[in-house]
This record gives sequence, C-alpha cells and structure tokens, in this order.
Amino acid sequence: MELGEQDLYTYLEQQQQNLTIESKIKIMIQITQFISYLHSKNLIHRDIKPENFIKVSDQFKLIDFGLTRKNQGRNTFVLIPEIVETSQNYTQAVDIWSLGCVYYEILTKSPLIEGKTESQVKNIIKNLKTDNRYLKQIRIIARIR
Repeated sequence: MELGEQDLYTYLEQQQQNLTIESKIKIMIQITQFISYLHSKNLIHRDIKPENFIKVSDQFKLIDFGLTRKNQGRNTFVLIPEIVETSQNYTQAVDIWSLGCVYYEILTKSPLIEGKTESQVKNIIKNLKTDNRYLKQIRIIARIR
C-alpha cells in the first residue's frame, strides 16, 4: 500500500488560495478516473467525499472501499437522497452525484450542502426532492461564486 501525504479535504483547505483552475481540473480528472474504473467493473463506491482521496506524490487516489458493492440496481438515474432514505435500490449514479458535490467543493471552496449536524444535512438532501427552495438556493450560490 502506498503512503499518502494528505487527503483531498485537507489539501484543499491548505492550498485553495494557490490552486489555479488548471490544477483544479487536473485533480477533478484524476478523481474521476478512479470512479470510472470502479464503474467499468460494475462496482459502486458509495462513499465519495474529499476525505476519501489521498495525495500520493502528485496524484490523488481513491481509498476506503468498505462500502463498495456490486451494482445490482436498475439502470436508471437515482439521486443520493435514496441512500439518505436508506433505499437499497440505487445505481452507480450515487457515485456520480457525490462526485459532482466534490467538484463543487474543489471549484468554489465550500461544500454544496452545508449543515451544522449530520441530521440537518440529511434533511436538506431529503427536501431536495420536494422543495424547490433548495434548488433555487443552490442556483443562487452557484451564480454568486
């Protein structure tokens, strides 16, 4: 096993002011390649977050495969709220949704969904399906940054 220097979350906090858009794109390409490889093997990671990418030399590598499982869901687009709601019928789309959240954090310096507690974040995610106020807030945040 390779020794990692630091996780992506810590790296972003320390380097965010110094990262060019080219550096950010390079990181996004690297982390996408690992997800793509897993998906090509019909696997779902299910825990994509900045803390699960470790910097080894000049590359970020995916770690923590404890929640990884074979894709057994229907081949339809399902958003991450299904995991929050403890549904077992989801696909690799959950990794893509989470990857999009990581992209957002890399590009804007803040998480897409902010809450003070895990429960608060889960409620926001659940409400995304039924409450358009959250979608409007996300669009406003994206335009401001």
